[in-house]
Amino acid sequence: MAGKSGRKGPKVQQLPKALRENANVKSQENRRQRLNDVYGSAVDIHMSDTVRERLDTLIEMQQFIKSDDSISPGTFGRCAALAELINQFYFDAIIRPKTKAGKEIAELYGYIWKCRVIDGMTMETIAMELNKVEQMAPIFTETGVKWLKKKWNVERVTKMCETEYLLDLISQAEKVAQK
Repeated sequence: MAGKSGRKGPKVQQLPKALRENANVKSQENRRQRLNDVYGSAVDIHMSDTVRERLDTLIEMQQFIKSDDSISPGTFGRCAALAELINQFYFDAIIRPKTKAGKEIAELYGYIWKCRVIDGMTMETIAMELNKVEQMAPIFTETGVKWLKKKWNVERVTKMCETEYLLDLISQAEKVAQK
């Protein structure tokens, strides 16, 4: 068999073209369903190339999105950035804490946000700063939000950067005050 090259093993049969197209359709349906399960139903967002570039710049800043996780521009990065922008706008424009605890939580979030986004500090550096000034930490309890003397660490600072968590904290502080 000199001169013949071939592979060993049984020949793999290809699906007929019509079946391959159906397999691709089914695969795409499964992919869409998984995305729907994770992110919810799709929403078309139309934006100019300039706006998309600005959004991608925010994503590349990394500290804009809630943690030090590396998130690149693309569908997931844009979803995360848009969710954060919506939460931050909601916090800035709609939430008006009325209680002392709610106002203090908002003030602490503002300080951490400034350190992280404006000053470019790492979560570790922010934790050290908060420990240095002995900043108490807001914690969910059965009776509402309490301020406890806790040691700040990267995880605690990261949690305070999550606007969704912040909104829940302020909401809980406001509910307790209304009772």
